[in-house]
Amino acid sequence: MITDSIISVTLRFLVYVFFILGVTQLLFIDTAVSYDPNIVQEATLTEWLQLTFLALILFLFYIAGKASKGKRPMTNLLIGVTLVVMIREVDWFFDTYISVGAWQVLTVIVFVTFLFFSLKEIKLLKNAIKDFIKHPSFGIILCGFLTTFVFAPVLGSLNIWQAVMDGYLKSIAEGAEEGVELLGYSFILIGAFEYFLRVKYSRYKISSFNMK
Repeated sequence: MITDSIISVTLRFLVYVFFILGVTQLLFIDTAVSYDPNIVQEATLTEWLQLTFLALILFLFYIAGKASKGKRPMTNLLIGVTLVVMIREVDWFFDTYISVGAWQVLTVIVFVTFLFFSLKEIKLLKNAIKDFIKHPSFGIILCGFLTTFVFAPVLGSLNIWQAVMDGYLKSIAEGAEEGVELLGYSFILIGAFEYFLRVKYSRYKISSFNMK
């Protein structure tokens, strides 16, 4: 398959290296220009990049589902999870302009809706999941989720920074957490792109359901 050739893999690896380096440089810009250590901001460059990456992830899962009917139940599930994460990232908007806790209700509605559509084709979903977990994109996406939702919150813990610093600034912990979250989203974006390539150019067919 063309996406598994040595040249293709090498080129993608180099692109990902420069992509991560670019993200790192943007973090420096955000810290130097737009971050006020005395104010908790929700509209920094880092926050907007997180939302941009999530939008790109959403788009990649969507076009992957369009490219293969057999993978659509799986991509529906991934789209639902991505939308839930996007809503979580803008929870401040719902709390401020709609109602406190409104984002939690919306996440439940969105997830249940996409889960329902996925489970409607349970046999295809099972088959697509089996294929997904065998592909390297699964490991990349899983690494991204662990980085964003497990490691980043721990890194942003006040107790850790109070223990390692003589003078503690809450903004340092928040900046570190947001930066690591962005790294996690970068991994998920790379994984979503790899999954899209897999679906788009794979010759795999779900012959038993005749749904490719």
